[in-house]
Amino acid sequence: YMFLALNIGLQTFLIAMIGEEVVNWGGYASKMHLCDFAAGAGLEADCGGRPNCMGPGGTNATAARLYEFDIWSLRIFMKQSLETVLPHSRFVMEEVDQQVDPGEWGMNSFYCRIVCCFVFMMGMIDDLGDSLNIMRLMWRLPNIGAHWIRYEVPGWGSKEHMKKVHGWDEMEFVKVKIAGMPVRWKVLNLCVVILPKLALWFFVGSLGFQMLMETAGIVNSIMNALALTLICEMDEMCFDALSANMTKDLMERLERFEIETEDENDEKLLDRFDSEELGSCKQLNFLWTLVPVRLIRVVLCMVLFVVKYYVTNCMQQADGGYVSVPMYAPRDLRFHPMHFLTGVAQELNEKPYWVMPDE
Repeated sequence: YMFLALNIGLQTFLIAMIGEEVVNWGGYASKMHLCDFAAGAGLEADCGGRPNCMGPGGTNATAARLYEFDIWSLRIFMKQSLETVLPHSRFVMEEVDQQVDPGEWGMNSFYCRIVCCFVFMMGMIDDLGDSLNIMRLMWRLPNIGAHWIRYEVPGWGSKEHMKKVHGWDEMEFVKVKIAGMPVRWKVLNLCVVILPKLALWFFVGSLGFQMLMETAGIVNSIMNALALTLICEMDEMCFDALSANMTKDLMERLERFEIETEDENDEKLLDRFDSEELGSCKQLNFLWTLVPVRLIRVVLCMVLFVVKYYVTNCMQQADGGYVSVPMYAPRDLRFHPMHFLTGVAQELNEKPYWVMPDE
């Protein structure tokens, strides 16, 4: 439980730091949500009626006018500085507007962003499955206290003979098997292991997809997708790096939990095989084995987080494209997880620092 607390602390801290960067610091950098800015941009300024051609500056984006946010915001600052320091005449303002083009900010590849989200979810899905499997195991375990470790010598020979022939040591006779667990221990493990793991998984998924959906560059999207999976693997990293060798050895020897079934003779086993494998539903059973259940699970979870991002951060335009909602700077730099998950806005300034310009 000490390493469990350490793992939860590390994951929570990293999640909070990512949330603070993505949710709060972006507001002080005057950054808007990426949504689908410039997803339909091409080589020509005329989009031909395609949606998602405009950038946050209100102009049609082209490949030659797309920049990273830091560069784009600096170019905006330079143009605004020129408009401020130069003489305020109509001719000068028009000349600055025509000659100084700050460009636009937008995504480089819509499909790369989707693929990166898919890769990130593939790295997360096993952690969700492990948590659900633990819950299923807790439900099936008998509600009685039982020994998980036993010393067992096979009956087909003496212990000295086995050691001499097979080169075994005393640890070869130690058997570790999942057995019963009292209800109080099940409740304890549910509260301190399973529920925190599920909550952390959802936090990592929500913030991870928020970060990926806000990343415009192709290389940055790929690197972020691979780096974010590290947070989900933090528990395995803590176990491998910090656990004692004896603990690792016991975990390797741990036998699977098998549900006790009624004793079946050969005739009953044959009848069950005929009904399951050769019965009227054999074709449906065979087709079901071909269904990529894990792939479907990954896609559904990915769609859930992507839809959550669009619903929370974007609004649809008349042409069907999605742009950022009006942006307000937060009054508090601290990251509030419940505000982020529930969509309840934290304390924001009354005046927005960015709204989508009219076409």
